[in-house]
Amino acid sequence: MKNFIIDMDGVLVQGNQIIPGADEFIKRLRKQKRKFLLLTNNPMYTPRDLAHRLQAIGIQIEEDQIFSSALPRRHSCISSALMAKPLSSEKAA
Repeated sequence: MKNFIIDMDGVLVQGNQIIPGADEFIKRLRKQKRKFLLLTNNPMYTPRDLAHRLQAIGIQIEEDQIFSSALPRRHSCISSALMAKPLSSEKAA
């Protein structure tokens, strides 16, 4: 296997507790230069928040290595906002 997609909740962490061996598994992936992405279906936190949470319990993860279920919605909202037409300030005669 070259790349890994890993569920975060219940696989690496349970609540605020690291699952035994999770930190070593991530270290091994890094040592072997394996690419990986952590997934979570928890939309309450940003990847930055989650990376900080994981780092605080001993798992060295960067925010760009986390994909949250909130991200597709965020991208959709940004895309919609960029495509929206500005309202005209001119009044119809």
